[in-house]
Amino acid sequence: LSTYKYVSAPHTLPLKIETFSRELTLPAVVEMMDAETIISTQDGEQTESVTRVSYRVKNASAQFLALQIPPGADVWATRIIETDKNGQQSIRRVTPSMDTEAGQLLIPVKRLQNPNQPITLEVEYGEGHPDLDWQGALSLTAPRSKVASTFASWNIQAPEEWAVLPGNTGNIRIDPRNSIALSLASVMERAMNAWKW
Repeated sequence: LSTYKYVSAPHTLPLKIETFSRELTLPAVVEMMDAETIISTQDGEQTESVTRVSYRVKNASAQFLALQIPPGADVWATRIIETDKNGQQSIRRVTPSMDTEAGQLLIPVKRLQNPNQPITLEVEYGEGHPDLDWQGALSLTAPRSKVASTFASWNIQAPEEWAVLPGNTGNIRIDPRNSIALSLASVMERAMNAWKW
């Protein structure tokens, strides 16, 4: 701690005042990404999955939400879900465009007067997966975006005889509260039931 005392008059103190350097604001932020994938398979048929991803986007200046959809996926629908002042939701289909050079799906995003008010976007797509033999594995990839996301959740519904395991890559982890530990006996029973005699 220091103290100072002026001992002569007039009292002068040279100051330099500068404005802070300007920083760019984020054009958009994904407040929440909530994905749900349903995997279905039938004996002797191809395995298929349907994924519905909901994004809550806070948009300051972006024209589109650009997403890299997994290779080979067919986009079925893109929607904007709006809530009016009375809390009633309305769903409106929107037509995205495809940037083939960048391989991105461009979904138009409204610019609201209040950039902190989120907009809900929904994307639904289907994928066909290669035939799985008795030791096969299926790898899933969520849509990627360069827009920062603060929270992501992915719920995967697989056939009862399947096990969902974390991958070696990626940044989404299994929530230990929602995982079921399998014993060796239950794994062997499932393997024997899956074995084609």
